[in-house]
Amino acid sequence: GLRFMRIWAGWPKSKDPVLWNEMIDCLRKSCVLAKKADIILAMENENHGGFVKDAKSTSRILNQVDSDNLRLLVDTGNYIDGITSIQKTIHLAVHVHAKFMELDEEGNEKDIDYYTIFQLLRENHYNGYVSVEYEGKEDEFIAVPRAVNCIGRHIARR
Repeated sequence: GLRFMRIWAGWPKSKDPVLWNEMIDCLRKSCVLAKKADIILAMENENHGGFVKDAKSTSRILNQVDSDNLRLLVDTGNYIDGITSIQKTIHLAVHVHAKFMELDEEGNEKDIDYYTIFQLLRENHYNGYVSVEYEGKEDEFIAVPRAVNCIGRHIARR
């Protein structure tokens, strides 16, 4: 059966604090349903004007909702401050999206430090999945296998 369900906290139309409270209330209600269904809601960090833009907002949401059925899906390319927030939240991850936008000649992502990210995953005893999320301009039939190889090299490294 289903173990995790990816969700987003949402994208507020304004900075009205009422919207934050409504989002927290919706997540709490969703967690009640998730508990009944025996699944974990994996909330993805999404900085494009969303509620979950950095480690501070991520921790605030998880603390306010306060449910074992709400965890974090870390997208390596979505925090506004990149590796800084990844370092502070990776221990909460139940799933990881390895974002790829542009690969160099060796098949490494140009803008995301996967060496450090996989070091953090090992240090935090992460044993979940890492999925490739490719959003670049190169033909995906060429780029995605190269991205998968990059992830494989980092997983194999000790």
